[in-house]
Amino acid sequence: MLQKRNNTISRNKGRILLIDDTPESIDVMRAAFEDAGYDVFIATNGRKALRQAELVLPDLILLDILMPGMNGYETCMKLKKHKTMRNIPIIFISALADVFDKIKGFDAGAVDYIAKPIEMEELLSRAETHLTIGRLQKKLMRMNEDLEARVLARTETLNRLNLRLKNEITDHKQTAAALREKNAQLAILLESLPIVVFACRPGGDFGISFVSSGIEEITGYKSEQFVEKSSFWMEHVVAQDRARVVQWLESLLRRGENSNEYRFMVADGSHRWFSDMRQVIRDANGCESHITGIWRDITEEIRLRQESEQRLQLVVHADKLASLGEMVVAVTHEINNPVSFIKYNLPVLEETWQIVEPVFSTYAEKHPEWRRNRLTIGELCQDMAESIQAIKIGSDRISKVILDFKRFARKNESSEFQNVNLNEVIEMAFTIVGVNTRKSIASIDVCLDPELPDIKGHSQKLEQVVINLVVNAVNALSDRADSRLVVATRYIERLRSVALSVEDNGKGMTPEVSRRIFEPFFTTRRDDGGTGLGLSVSFYLVAEHRGVFGVLSRPGMGTRFTIFLPVSEKIDLSLRSLILCVDDNEDNLSRFRECLMKARNIPFESLNNSELAVSYLETHPEVDIILIRIDIRGLDGRDFLHKIKRRFPLLTVIRYAGDGSVAFTEEDGIADTDCILEDPGNTLELIDIIEKIQRQQL
Repeated sequence: MLQKRNNTISRNKGRILLIDDTPESIDVMRAAFEDAGYDVFIATNGRKALRQAELVLPDLILLDILMPGMNGYETCMKLKKHKTMRNIPIIFISALADVFDKIKGFDAGAVDYIAKPIEMEELLSRAETHLTIGRLQKKLMRMNEDLEARVLARTETLNRLNLRLKNEITDHKQTAAALREKNAQLAILLESLPIVVFACRPGGDFGISFVSSGIEEITGYKSEQFVEKSSFWMEHVVAQDRARVVQWLESLLRRGENSNEYRFMVADGSHRWFSDMRQVIRDANGCESHITGIWRDITEEIRLRQESEQRLQLVVHADKLASLGEMVVAVTHEINNPVSFIKYNLPVLEETWQIVEPVFSTYAEKHPEWRRNRLTIGELCQDMAESIQAIKIGSDRISKVILDFKRFARKNESSEFQNVNLNEVIEMAFTIVGVNTRKSIASIDVCLDPELPDIKGHSQKLEQVVINLVVNAVNALSDRADSRLVVATRYIERLRSVALSVEDNGKGMTPEVSRRIFEPFFTTRRDDGGTGLGLSVSFYLVAEHRGVFGVLSRPGMGTRFTIFLPVSEKIDLSLRSLILCVDDNEDNLSRFRECLMKARNIPFESLNNSELAVSYLETHPEVDIILIRIDIRGLDGRDFLHKIKRRFPLLTVIRYAGDGSVAFTEEDGIADTDCILEDPGNTLELIDIIEKIQRQQL
């Protein structure tokens, strides 16, 4: 039976529907809420609750879980499906206190969950909070709908309300301020959700004053680290996003609420994408009190979004390539017809010449004075024989080029990986682009490991990758006089992978360009006909082979692309750019290792013998920075640095002396040094140097 306690006087602070089958609980809660000035309605089961809720449309529902017939979860979900009742806040009240039950309650649509036995003060406080939120939301909706049409009437109404509420605002100012502060830091109920709640200062460095403990699972940093150091959050926003985030925070103060997406550096050295939603909380005087917000990890969403866009673009490009391939086949067919005619008639011409040539020779013996354009008959006969041979060689070469183009343009009907020798792939690629490459570049070094093992893959797809990388290198070389291209393969036993590197000494890339080179349709050569698809297609073809792409570039010095391809499909490659230190002083090595690996999670390896450095670098292409102590006993610094730079010109060399006291001279090889660490004991100086270096992307 539906019940409502009679009150002769109702302050009408709100309508509350109590749904519980326990009379004792109903009596306690009803008395407390009616004494606090609320209209209370009662339902003892789920079906009655649905009818009562539709009839009175309460402002808040307190719902028990364990009831006969329809339980609380089912009742909640039915209420949320109803158009007129879906926005009514529901608080579960139950003796079930397990985390799973709470999560199930939130999934059903509840806004809060209170475990029995009930603390009435806590219940009243939470109810008042949700009622306040509900009233504010309804008020905001009404204001948005009626603002233009009712602005004059609303102004008069607000003036009357202001006069009536002036005394009440004064009395409740301190209570409201305390309540806002408490609500801003209330995170217990949100710990199980995939969000992080935080509060920060409304200005200055926007330092974090509170953050829920869920931040540690996402970033690897404890919540105390954010609070204790006011600049901690901003320092870990990725440098390229920092200026944009600062502008966003300034606009936040003007707008009151705002959202943004940016990258945040986490403890393992990688970055995660954050969705950041904030709202400015003001005190009774209208001044900014603090800012509350929610962080959400959207890294996977960003990845899927980008991958979806790139796959769509690649489908379009693949269709264009298919059309181009058909056109290439048609063109080569048209070329092949006259070439076939030449090759068919060339033997006839050779045979005819063999018959006629003795006649000419006999005539030449009888008329040695005969000349045409200062040439004797014998010389003309020799030219004719050479011309026939040249036509034969040229037609054979045209036929081979046509065959190569047909093979390259032919669709690969097999979807299965086959044994592929990367050296043969490179040689086939150069039959297509080799002529143009040799015309464009002064020096080409092709260093192929003769012991290179086969890999599993598609030869045509890998050939396309090689062609794209070589063409990209040719386009990067503007001055042919000293231009250089090095293409090399080698087997790396420790990775069980084959490595292919394509290195040029061209103009290189800035960090901004380097970060975007694998984006579809991104190009710096748009005016020269670049499409921006070569490297993006190559990236996905390498990924299809479970490979890793490495890019090391330095503006004005050149670029090196390295592809790591596993010899077995069971191998998962995971590589990070690496710093190598050459020093025989264990104190220096321990200090660097503590600073880089433990504090900054930067991969770091060391050698105490400089003679092993070159061979180490050969088998560790992921090294992009080398730290060298120049005063190691028995080390010829100038010769050593020159050897390193000659073999690895794009490697960044940071040199230092053991105690920081040795002066550097030309004899030490200063010309082959990129950076000098003045004090090896100052790890902050080292970190500052490394952060300014353009690292290899893997």
